[in-house]
Amino acid sequence: MSPLSRRAGAAASVAIAVGVLAGCSASEPQSNGGDGGFTPLPTKSVDASLLPTGAAVEAWALVALPDDKVGGSTEVARGAGEVEPGKDAVIDLTQDEGQWQLTLVCQSADGSAMTMTPAPVETNELQPLRCSTAGDAARGDLGSIAFSGGSGHSLTLSTTVPAVYTYVITPQTANQD
Repeated sequence: MSPLSRRAGAAASVAIAVGVLAGCSASEPQSNGGDGGFTPLPTKSVDASLLPTGAAVEAWALVALPDDKVGGSTEVARGAGEVEPGKDAVIDLTQDEGQWQLTLVCQSADGSAMTMTPAPVETNELQPLRCSTAGDAARGDLGSIAFSGGSGHSLTLSTTVPAVYTYVITPQTANQD
């Protein structure tokens, strides 16, 4: 076979392969109800309308962290509020000298976790706090952070979806973690 014949045969093979591939890519995909044949992955729905707002946040807070269960007569501070993406909340941890305990719980539109950033920045990063899902009776994780009193301490809360939180600050006793 001459070199020219080999080149012509190779070119013909390439042309056939290109034609076959073009035919494959030009075919219409199987339709499954008009969605292009693709089934979207299930995702959590974000329904911020189920979150308490305004005065309802305070009512939710008393259920999520009842006075008789957390802190009781020893609590020195209690608060609640709302957090949105790009609108963080800051908890002032300024207390007298001594050891203190912050107990925190949250609820988010889709159960996403809340990020907690202490200031001044500690050497150990805090793990995100798992929130309950809006409208869910479950409480989610109960966050507990021990800290030393003094001035200028705070905890910034941020989230990727709308959320609410509540906390209490109590003196840390010897039998607490």
